[in-house]
Amino acid sequence: MSSLVDAVARRLRYRDLPDLVGRSLHFPTVISIEHIMARDLGAGLPSAPRLRLPMPEHPQLTVAKYGLLDLFAEVDRVRWRWRDRPGRDFVVQRTAVEEEVVSDGDLDQDLLADLLEDIEKGETWLRLHLEDVRSEEERSRLLPAVPYGADSAVVFAAWCSAPLFPATFSIRRACLTNAESIWGCFYM
Repeated sequence: MSSLVDAVARRLRYRDLPDLVGRSLHFPTVISIEHIMARDLGAGLPSAPRLRLPMPEHPQLTVAKYGLLDLFAEVDRVRWRWRDRPGRDFVVQRTAVEEEVVSDGDLDQDLLADLLEDIEKGETWLRLHLEDVRSEEERSRLLPAVPYGADSAVVFAAWCSAPLFPATFSIRRACLTNAESIWGCFYM
């Protein structure tokens, strides 16, 4: 099993972007996210970020429920440095399913396989974790009233139509990586 961990550790590239943390981004609409990212962050990146989202409602729903945006955008022409190789300890710490790792069997093998598959694609990602600067109470006042116990489809439709934008977000975490699924490592 260690060969999978070692393969990921050898090929994974990861660079924290501390200069972006704490910066604010104001999005007038959901569809303006990519343009604002390119305009406000593009100068510090090797190429303009091209936003990837699983579905158009995704930003609206996570803002409504959690006040968060987890965005990933593809970037080109990143010149990886030697220190962008985080090593085996980094991979082990972020794929552990047990608090104490005794063997490679204590690691999330599916996540390791996903990481390796991502790395093999040869893409580079800008990952941003943003937090809405409004309080939960402020956001909840913008959500339409939904009866308690309502069907999830009703809640989904209501939250998708909620006027949560324009909104300002603060960047809480930012990185460049060659593994799209690296973000899963931070929620374990």
